[in-house]
Amino acid sequence: MRILVISQFFPPDITAAAFRVADTLDYLVARGNEVCVLTAVPHKALAEKPDAAAEIIDKIRICRCRVAAVGKGGFR
Repeated sequence: MRILVISQFFPPDITAAAFRVADTLDYLVARGNEVCVLTAVPHKALAEKPDAAAEIIDKIRICRCRVAAVGKGGFR
């Protein structure tokens, strides 16, 4: 089966959401699925921030794109 996952957080981001998505995708790949992830460029990681690009890591195709800020942030 071919699966597309859209997630704001994905490793090397260091968030609980990134870890959960990565673990779920590892499970799906181990069962023979073809997985592609559309995600943001890492912003909560200690890793260097690469330009938007596509890569394949552990049989998972990862497409990263920049996410533009909307508004000034905060609750309002």
